[in-house]
Amino acid sequence: MLARSALFIACVLFGSPAARAEPDAFVFTLEDLESQMLDLPEGRAVTDEQEPTPQSPSPALACPFGDALTDAARRRGLAPELVIAVADAETRCRHARQRSPKGAIGLMQLMPATARRFGARDPWNIDQNIAAATDYLAWLDARYRGDTALVLAAYNAGEGAVDRYKGVPPYPETRAYVRRILGSLERSDPSSDVARARIAPVFVTDVADDEAAAGEPADGE
Repeated sequence: MLARSALFIACVLFGSPAARAEPDAFVFTLEDLESQMLDLPEGRAVTDEQEPTPQSPSPALACPFGDALTDAARRRGLAPELVIAVADAETRCRHARQRSPKGAIGLMQLMPATARRFGARDPWNIDQNIAAATDYLAWLDARYRGDTALVLAAYNAGEGAVDRYKGVPPYPETRAYVRRILGSLERSDPSSDVARARIAPVFVTDVADDEAAAGEPADGE
């Protein structure tokens, strides 16, 4: 009787073996954390979301006339990035009240005679300005068989100067203009047909210094 009473008390105090058969609690240790981190791909953050890779802005987006220039370039078989780079070099893609001391007008800095030659009756009209300029660039591209350095030089100094010197004229402004645009094209898209193989055009060097200093670019005319 005394033994049964003792067993009863023990069961009440400590419970039966069956009642105490519970699963062990899960403990997340430092070793577990380290082993999971080792399973992650190298360089990947321990987060579900990845930060977006910054993208360089498109030249067309940086120019307020980018869409119009792109459309005009494509309709004439020109590279849009080339036409936009010319607009940026000429006026930083601005049109209103853009007139050079020599009389070049608007976004693409058309000389009045060049504007008339390529059908722009009013070069202050942005559509006519873009149309005439891209017509002129397409004409130069055909004349110089796709040599971008010569096309740019002729747009800046006139095709007469390019023909006279049989290459990029020795005018400092024209040389800087060509280098600037070709460099811009190379930075924006090194693989493009416009930029490739024309980053170091052969400039005319066999001209006397005094003659070179006296020559001035004609701003596309």
